[in-house]
Amino acid sequence: MESVAAFLKFALRPASVSFIVIALLIGVLLTFSRRLWRVAPFYWLLLLVGYASLATPSVSEWLAVTTSGGYVRLERAADARGARTIVVLGSGSRTFRHGALAIDMPFASTVLRTMEAARLYQLLGSPNVILSGGVTDRDTADARPESESMRAVIVRLGVPPERLTLESTSTTTATEADAVREMLGAHRAEPIVLVTSPTHMRRSLAVFEAAGMKPIPAVAPMSSDHSPAACRWCPSGDALQISDDVVYEQAAWVYYWAQGWLESRASNSRESRVK
Repeated sequence: MESVAAFLKFALRPASVSFIVIALLIGVLLTFSRRLWRVAPFYWLLLLVGYASLATPSVSEWLAVTTSGGYVRLERAADARGARTIVVLGSGSRTFRHGALAIDMPFASTVLRTMEAARLYQLLGSPNVILSGGVTDRDTADARPESESMRAVIVRLGVPPERLTLESTSTTTATEADAVREMLGAHRAEPIVLVTSPTHMRRSLAVFEAAGMKPIPAVAPMSSDHSPAACRWCPSGDALQISDDVVYEQAAWVYYWAQGWLESRASNSRESRVK
């Protein structure tokens, strides 16, 4: 099970070093194979065109729109259907250390989700906010939960600390849902506003609904506001990251479905899942 999770998390993601190394290795093996060398030119061409396409803003945004379920950000307080709790799902953070000094830095997507939660806090009139995310940096000893770095961001944006609750044990979308359900207690049947990225929303809604909750989708932006790119067909790192998220989420959805994790499980406990 853990080997499958690792494969999904690294080998299948176009923006990962593992994916690039594997793709190049396959090409080299084809090139120097006595039986398959004729296939090598077509493989290299396919790899070039495919990778360049995934890194093109027009293509990556089209992929995100067509696979994300059409969810939009919450614009009116009435659209929250009376929800008085905002749940923000983290997407990772990293702890940097230098001697006795340490600082936690959330990933860009985590920051954007937290910023959207701050906007919704003002829109909905000071609801409770649950920041969800455990330790995701496995390469740093004594790394801190990402919920703590999310708290630093949202407090800086004007949300009072007393309105915040941290969920700091989960490491996957499935365990986030289980942990949040337990935190809500007797209020778990009430609607909650669920904040995450567009590409992650479809799976998150399914998992939270399967856990017996009533999530209302409120998507965060995929990237920071900026002027329109001068060239919509010029490859960029931001576009590749969006495509990376799309590919991962499609694979993760199939993985969750195959394991039965999208079915009702409100009464079952969960072990750590792939995120």
